[in-house]
Amino acid sequence: MKVITGPTIEPVTLAEVKAQIGILPTNTDQDGLITRRIGQARAWAERYCHRAFMSQTLELRLHVFPTNIELPWPPVSAIVSVKYIDNDGVEQTMDAADYVFDDYDETPSIRVAFGESWPTTRGEPHAVRVQYTAGYGTAKSAVPDLLREAMLLLIGHWMNFQPQAENGLIMARVPFAIRDMLDSFKVERYDA
Repeated sequence: MKVITGPTIEPVTLAEVKAQIGILPTNTDQDGLITRRIGQARAWAERYCHRAFMSQTLELRLHVFPTNIELPWPPVSAIVSVKYIDNDGVEQTMDAADYVFDDYDETPSIRVAFGESWPTTRGEPHAVRVQYTAGYGTAKSAVPDLLREAMLLLIGHWMNFQPQAENGLIMARVPFAIRDMLDSFKVERYDA
């Protein structure tokens, strides 16, 4: 799986992080570092949960069409395209009427429409290419509060322990409280 277009905003703001870790809004000395930590915390939490938080375009590549194409990193809101390399080596785009998007289960999937069959692909790696939109939405308020709170705690943890790590002390692992908050959103790992 590959990120084609990443999120345009983050689930938490600079002001929220500064309030969480006790930095006055007028103190801008660490704004650059905190802003980087926000993106890093989202990426870490998304990898931990195997879930997209903010809307982003992802691409899943497969060697052949399986019976059902499971789409990792839910929630999935839309299928952008289903493409494949045909026997002549030409990329083809499937008509959306030829497949069905099913987002009922925890892991959304695409299956071939009734009366249709998956096309034959050329025998090469990554011949099937599915692009889709994943994430809770384009507003930070669409992301569940518990995920946002876990990110705030993670950023605070990193901000508090980074100076100790730079001074040669061992940095503490991610606290269990953060993992506990994220565990209820964790999706069984999908290796694609």
